[in-house]
Amino acid sequence: MNTIEIEPINISDAKAYFELILNNVDQLSLYFPGTVKETDTQEKATQLLASMIEAVKSKSRYPFGIYKEQTLIGWISIKNIDWNVSKCELGYYLDKNHYGNGYMQIAVEQIIKFAFENLQLNKIFLRIGVDNIASQRLAEKCKFELEGTIKEDFRLSTGELVDLNYYGLFNASLNSIQLV
Repeated sequence: MNTIEIEPINISDAKAYFELILNNVDQLSLYFPGTVKETDTQEKATQLLASMIEAVKSKSRYPFGIYKEQTLIGWISIKNIDWNVSKCELGYYLDKNHYGNGYMQIAVEQIIKFAFENLQLNKIFLRIGVDNIASQRLAEKCKFELEGTIKEDFRLSTGELVDLNYYGLFNASLNSIQLV
């Protein structure tokens, strides 16, 4: 069953957050090198989580946990908010043991709704590595449109500069989306 809960992250989730990163370090290290580096101990993971929760107060980030049966299985965050332009970026990852169940699509669609309805943002964008086919498919399922490819826009943990596809979704198109 595809029942998950999307909830604002809480400091009590620090141990589970650390374990989520630790158990998925191979998948996350390439495109989330900063997160992996900043969470290599439980203490550092707790500090990072606390700073993200603090960022909610300044409306600069909105981190959410993805929970299945009260277990943290993923992460989705509204980040890089530009209130002047009324846009934000989404970042997300899911525990490898939960791939292929449609959980991330459910999470992305719920956060789209939150960003547009609660935060009144005009645009959400995604930056996806050109080789990340699964995330590109997810973007398209969630009605994001490819806006273009930016050459050498991200440095992987290996040091290599890679191209990123930029996808965008506008609040005005929310009416045409079937949200869960």
